[in-house]
Amino acid sequence: MTNIINFGNGSFMYDKHISKTFDNFTVNNKNKEAVEKCGDFLNKKDTNIYLWGKAGCGKTHLLCAVANEVRKEERILFYRMIDFLNMIRERVMADDHEIIRDLLDSEKPFFIDDFGTEKLTEFVFEKVYDFFDLVEVMERKKIMITSNYSISEMMDRVSDRIASRIVGNFEVVKIGGEDRRVEQ
Repeated sequence: MTNIINFGNGSFMYDKHISKTFDNFTVNNKNKEAVEKCGDFLNKKDTNIYLWGKAGCGKTHLLCAVANEVRKEERILFYRMIDFLNMIRERVMADDHEIIRDLLDSEKPFFIDDFGTEKLTEFVFEKVYDFFDLVEVMERKKIMITSNYSISEMMDRVSDRIASRIVGNFEVVKIGGEDRRVEQ
C-alpha cells in the first residue's frame, strides 16, 4: 500500500517521494550542474527553477530532494502537474476562481512535477497561463518545476506566451543523463 503525506490544499507526497534525497542521488558529469543549481535554490530561496530533461534522468528525484530539505523548516506545496490541475478544476467547479492566486499568496515554497504532460484543453491552457502570469505579476519566488520539455519545445507544444513567462521568471536548468529506468 502506498502512503502519502498530506500538506493541505490538495498538496501531497507519496512515500517514494519522501525517500528522495541528495545523499541517494547519483551525481555524474551530465547532471552535476543541475544538482548545484538545486543546492543554490536551497541556499537562496529567492529564485525559481524550471528543471528540464528527458524521462528518467532524475528530475523528480532532485525536485523531491529539494522539497524534502525545505519541508524540514517550513510548510510546502507539492503537486504532480495532473494533481494540481485536478485540484484547480475541483475548486473552480466549487466557485473558487481565485485558487491559483491564493496558493501563490501563501508564499510557501511551491513544487510542481511533470509540467507539460497534461492534455492541453482550453481549461488547462487558461489555468497554466494564469499560473505563470501570476508568478510574474506577483513576483513570486521559491518555485521549482520539472518538465520533459525544453523552452523551445514548450513554445511549440503549449504557447510562446507561457514559455516567455518561464524564461522571464525562472532559471532554466537542463539536466542530462540517460533514462535510469531503461538502464535497470
